[in-house]
Amino acid sequence: MKLEILQETHKTYKSQIKIIKTVNLLKKGGSNLKENLRDFIPKRPDEDYSVYEYRLNNFAYTNLLSFIINEHTSRLHSSQIVFDDATAKHSYWEDFRANVDGAGTTENEFIDRIVTELFIHGSIYLYTTDIYANPITRIIPIETIINWKRDELGNLIYLKCVSDFDEYSIYTIFEKTEVAVYEVRDGNVKLLELTPFDFESFGFPVIDLVVNDSVSIVKNCVPKLIEHMTLDCKLFDLLSFAYVQRTVKPVTHLMSPYHLPSDNDSENPFSLPENFKTGNPYVLVADQFKFEEMTGKMVPHLQSEIDQIRESILMTCNINGANSTNTHESGESKKVDFWKQEIFLKKLGNIIIRIYSRVLDRISMQLGLSSSPQLNGLDSFSLRREDDFIKLFSEQAVLDLLPKEVVDELVKQYSTLLLPNFFRGN
Repeated sequence: MKLEILQETHKTYKSQIKIIKTVNLLKKGGSNLKENLRDFIPKRPDEDYSVYEYRLNNFAYTNLLSFIINEHTSRLHSSQIVFDDATAKHSYWEDFRANVDGAGTTENEFIDRIVTELFIHGSIYLYTTDIYANPITRIIPIETIINWKRDELGNLIYLKCVSDFDEYSIYTIFEKTEVAVYEVRDGNVKLLELTPFDFESFGFPVIDLVVNDSVSIVKNCVPKLIEHMTLDCKLFDLLSFAYVQRTVKPVTHLMSPYHLPSDNDSENPFSLPENFKTGNPYVLVADQFKFEEMTGKMVPHLQSEIDQIRESILMTCNINGANSTNTHESGESKKVDFWKQEIFLKKLGNIIIRIYSRVLDRISMQLGLSSSPQLNGLDSFSLRREDDFIKLFSEQAVLDLLPKEVVDELVKQYSTLLLPNFFRGN
């Protein structure tokens, strides 16, 4: 295959990849974001380069997007995926759930990655392949996909992705009947692998799902996330910089320190001789030049703006309630926030069950099993706050009326709420 054909991209690739990279940087934060700060924090007009570098080197930002994703995935795992069918007792499934992608990724960690892809990009692409006769499933990162085609029904019929390394690139092309892998090194193309695929039995090699904006809501928040980051940095600037205030006034004639005004030159006391050559139509005469300490009047206003943007983002991403900084919000209002978040998690859980079931169906066919596990779960979430549980546990008379199984479940929910990662999957 010619290199030019191999490198062809989709007509919308250039516009989409910019958004994808921006969202990924906002999610990763840390050193990844700091290396690309110039894309988010531009140099101010006439700003001294050393001052600009100082601002970049002292970059400080709270990763709000990462917090949102962790909040949803943590809440999501308060409900578990349940294998309900007898085929789940097949010895393979236990090993698969402990190592989904062949790289030691557990089922819960794999679900977290699916949620993240759907949440921030609105789509997921999964590829199931055999490793020593054991099928594994891997996520194709959306930023590696450069070309694709769909039929009139929207079904995927072609997909091309590329992974770049220091000295070479690997191109993988998925088609209905085959999967081809090419290596490009120093402009030379080499076919590494060509694997036939049974489209009639399994469908397209890549399992994909595209969700609507009610689930993929981060892309609607990207401008606000960038504004939140830049304002956060500006607040840091205010708290760490000593600014010089200069007051100036324009004059219509030129002024030189070597030409003192005469007593009879009342209209233009700072005029210069006519033969004084300059290309400037005006000269600014400094009325004041002094250092002033910052009074701090701008700090509360800027902090208020940052808090309002944060609230707006959390509300758009269906996270509020206990995470709200609005101290005036009533208890009933917070309960409504929790209810909205629970509805969102149930919708997300239903989507996860659907896409994961398609993966298990594909693997069951590859293993030659008569049927695949039937899944349920991810539909009941505990969004109670800590003080709700404390109030309930303090009412001994109420606890005495509850069955032991109910009390045990409440204790489990409270433990999961306090330490979601520790109790995940237990």
